[in-house]
Amino acid sequence: MFKDKKSLVDVAVEFDIETHLVLNFRSDYPKLVRMHCLVGIYQDLKDDLPTFFHLYRRIKEEGLSMQDISDLFESQQRLVDVEKRVKLYSEHIHGLQ
Repeated sequence: MFKDKKSLVDVAVEFDIETHLVLNFRSDYPKLVRMHCLVGIYQDLKDDLPTFFHLYRRIKEEGLSMQDISDLFESQQRLVDVEKRVKLYSEHIHGLQ
Protein backbone atom coordinates (compact mmCIF):
# COMPACT_ATOMS: atom_id res chain seq x y z
CA MET A 1 0.00 0.00 0.00
CA PHE A 2 2.90 2.37 0.69
CA LYS A 3 4.18 1.60 -2.80
CA ASP A 4 0.78 2.69 -4.14
CA LYS A 5 1.01 5.90 -2.06
CA LYS A 6 -1.96 5.00 0.13
CA SER A 7 -2.46 7.15 3.21
CA LEU A 8 -1.46 5.96 6.66
CA VAL A 9 -5.13 5.99 7.62
CA ASP A 10 -5.98 3.70 4.71
CA VAL A 11 -3.28 1.26 5.81
CA ALA A 12 -4.48 1.28 9.41
CA VAL A 13 -8.09 0.70 8.40
CA GLU A 14 -7.29 -1.95 5.78
CA PHE A 15 -5.21 -4.04 8.15
CA ASP A 16 -7.02 -3.03 11.35
CA ILE A 17 -3.79 -2.18 13.15
CA GLU A 18 -2.80 0.48 15.66
CA THR A 19 -1.23 3.81 14.75
CA HIS A 20 2.21 3.02 16.13
CA LEU A 21 2.41 -0.13 14.00
CA VAL A 22 1.45 1.75 10.84
CA LEU A 23 4.08 4.39 11.62
CA ASN A 24 6.70 1.71 12.24
CA PHE A 25 5.84 -0.04 8.99
CA ARG A 26 5.94 3.28 7.13
CA SER A 27 9.37 4.11 8.49
CA ASP A 28 10.62 0.63 7.48
CA TYR A 29 9.31 0.90 3.91
CA PRO A 30 12.10 3.15 2.54
CA LYS A 31 14.68 0.82 4.09
CA LEU A 32 13.17 -2.09 2.22
CA VAL A 33 13.14 -0.16 -1.04
CA ARG A 34 16.79 0.79 -0.61
CA MET A 35 17.64 -2.82 0.20
CA HIS A 36 16.11 -3.79 -3.16
CA CYS A 37 18.46 -1.30 -4.83
CA LEU A 38 21.41 -2.75 -2.94
CA VAL A 39 20.51 -6.24 -4.05
CA GLY A 40 20.49 -4.99 -7.65
CA ILE A 41 23.90 -3.41 -7.18
CA TYR A 42 25.22 -6.62 -5.63
CA GLN A 43 23.96 -8.63 -8.61
CA ASP A 44 25.71 -6.21 -10.97
CA LEU A 45 29.00 -6.37 -9.05
CA LYS A 46 29.22 -10.04 -8.03
CA ASP A 47 32.78 -10.95 -9.07
CA ASP A 48 33.97 -7.34 -8.90
CA LEU A 49 33.16 -6.86 -5.21
CA PRO A 50 36.84 -6.83 -4.08
CA THR A 51 37.61 -4.11 -6.64
CA PHE A 52 34.52 -2.16 -5.59
CA PHE A 53 35.43 -2.38 -1.89
CA HIS A 54 39.00 -1.32 -2.61
CA LEU A 55 37.75 1.68 -4.57
CA TYR A 56 35.24 2.54 -1.84
CA ARG A 57 37.92 2.43 0.87
CA ARG A 58 40.27 4.63 -1.17
CA ILE A 59 37.52 7.17 -1.79
CA LYS A 60 36.81 7.31 1.94
CA GLU A 61 40.49 7.52 2.88
CA GLU A 62 41.12 10.34 0.43
CA GLY A 63 37.86 12.11 1.29
CA LEU A 64 36.93 12.41 -2.38
CA SER A 65 33.71 14.07 -3.46
CA MET A 66 31.68 13.04 -6.51
CA GLN A 67 33.20 15.99 -8.37
CA ASP A 68 36.70 14.81 -7.42
CA ILE A 69 35.91 11.37 -8.81
CA SER A 70 34.54 12.85 -12.04
CA ASP A 71 37.66 14.99 -12.35
CA LEU A 72 39.85 11.91 -11.89
CA PHE A 73 38.10 10.08 -14.71
CA GLU A 74 38.36 13.10 -16.99
CA SER A 75 42.04 13.51 -16.12
CA GLN A 76 42.65 9.85 -16.86
CA GLN A 77 41.05 10.22 -20.28
CA ARG A 78 43.12 13.35 -21.01
CA LEU A 79 46.26 11.45 -19.99
CA VAL A 80 45.41 8.65 -22.41
CA ASP A 81 44.91 11.24 -25.17
CA VAL A 82 48.25 12.90 -24.36
CA GLU A 83 50.03 9.52 -24.39
CA LYS A 84 48.60 8.82 -27.86
CA ARG A 85 49.79 12.21 -29.11
CA VAL A 86 53.27 11.69 -27.66
CA LYS A 87 53.48 8.30 -29.38
CA LEU A 88 52.29 9.81 -32.66
CA TYR A 89 54.79 12.69 -32.44
CA SER A 90 57.59 10.30 -31.48
CA GLU A 91 56.84 8.14 -34.52
CA HIS A 92 56.72 11.26 -36.70
CA ILE A 93 60.06 12.51 -35.34
CA HIS A 94 61.58 9.06 -35.80
CA GLY A 95 60.31 9.05 -39.41
CA LEU A 96 61.84 12.46 -40.06
CA GLN A 97 65.23 11.36 -38.76
